[in-house]
Amino acid sequence: MSWSNNFTVADRAYGCLAYLLPLLSVLGQFPVSIPPPLQLVYSLSPLAIVIALYFFVLKNRKISRLIRFNVLQAMLLGAALSLCRIVIGALLPIIGQAGLMLLILASVAIAGVSLYSMVITAQGKYAEIRELSKNTHLWVDNI
Repeated sequence: MSWSNNFTVADRAYGCLAYLLPLLSVLGQFPVSIPPPLQLVYSLSPLAIVIALYFFVLKNRKISRLIRFNVLQAMLLGAALSLCRIVIGALLPIIGQAGLMLLILASVAIAGVSLYSMVITAQGKYAEIRELSKNTHLWVDNI
């Protein structure tokens, strides 16, 4: 499949929109005010959102590859953050306050990668993040 770089403004916008999922997940950890339209998305079950995105976006070959790539990459970033929360939560009694610092560090890293990916996607390029992007390209082509 061709990885053309002739993407419309809508493709770029929807690709950027996908990264709101990990960003909202990060913002949900901190006492910040989330705007009302985003509160609706944040209040929905994350599992329901992932399942809907998988069946309606990733499986649909009519949707631009850029959008499908960014949706899958954003889902993987969200999964990575969730995995960090689970592991650090399980180790919290053992490592104490260091666990909270690790969780904040992981959250900042995921937020930074999400913002970087939004900027690159807005430019009409694929946000390449080492192994994550390599696997994402493979998965998007095989779904």
